[in-house]
Parts: sequence; C-alpha cells; structure tokens
Amino acid sequence: MFQDYGNVHQSGKNGSSTSGKTPINGKIKWLSLIACLVVLLVGVLALAQGAFSSTQGAHAASAKQGVKSPKHGHSPSSPGKSKPVLSASPLSLSFSASTGSPTPPFQTVIVKNGGTRALYWHAAVSTGAAWVTTSDQKSQPLGIRTTLDQSGQLKVYVNATGLKAGTYMAHITLTGTDQQSQPAAGSPQTITVTLTVS
Repeated sequence: MFQDYGNVHQSGKNGSSTSGKTPINGKIKWLSLIACLVVLLVGVLALAQGAFSSTQGAHAASAKQGVKSPKHGHSPSSPGKSKPVLSASPLSLSFSASTGSPTPPFQTVIVKNGGTRALYWHAAVSTGAAWVTTSDQKSQPLGIRTTLDQSGQLKVYVNATGLKAGTYMAHITLTGTDQQSQPAAGSPQTITVTLTVS
C-alpha cells in the first residue's frame, strides 16, 4: 500500500478533496495582505490629513497677517515715513479795538503738518507785547501734537485795555519739532499781529 506523507487527502461527504496545509497558508496570506492594505490606507489618510492641516495653518497665518495692519499711519517710529513739516495760515492777523470795546473776538491760525511723522509745536509771543495771548498749552514740553490728518488750531487774543490810541504790532513765533525734539521742516513760522486802537 502506497502512502503519500507529503499531503494527506481526506474526502469529505461531498467527495471533494481538501488539503491539510493549503487552506491555512492561503488564509494567512490573505490576512497579511489585508493587514498591509489597512496599514497603507491608514498611512495615506494620515499624510493627507497632515497636508490638509498644514494648508489650513498656512491659510490661517496668511489671513491673520492680512488682517493685521499697522497702527496709526503717522507713528513717529514707523520706518519710511517723512519728517514733519510745519505750516501755518494765515501769517498775518489784524485786530481793531476801542476804549469801549478793548477785547475784540479772537482769531484762529490753522497749523498743519505736511509730513507723516508726528509734529509737536508751540507758540511764543514777542517780548513786550503783553496785549497778545495765545491758546497753546505751554505745560506740554513738546507743545501740541499735530498729525497729517488732523490740523491744529492756535487761537490769538488781544486786549487793548490800558493802550493809547494808535497801531501796535507783535509777532508770534511757531516752532515745530518731531518726537525726538529735532526741528521740523518749515520751522519756525512767524505770524504778524497788528492791533489798531481808536
């Protein structure tokens, strides 16, 4: 009687022949293949998710940078900005007063900054003209700040009380500086004030 020890064949009820080793090996191969496919799929999904997150982060950073804008465009410390330029108008004021009405209405001088960095300015009345006063705030060391988009105002008052009839003249000197107390372009500006007393 010949026996085949390499493969043991058993007959099932339906007469079909099955192998003792081949089905197990086939199952292992299929399970290994499926496991490899699962690992590969998980890796691809992880890479895709990482790329998506990276793209989202880049878009978020770009959007954040886009929303972020510089503070005031006239900041003295902003690079590339032009120095302050002092200008005033009008440069001549005329007042009329009488003994019955020694204090005529004040007049206003508009002070402008032609640059984009901050302008600080103050006014000084010529010596001996006690009849002229101004509205500038002398308590501020650098004077009054004026930017390109907002002009300053200097109110000029005269008082003829105690003055004899005649014509009086005085000068107001406007001095402008930047934040580092360096002279501004156009500084100083001189305003001539004339008072006629009758």
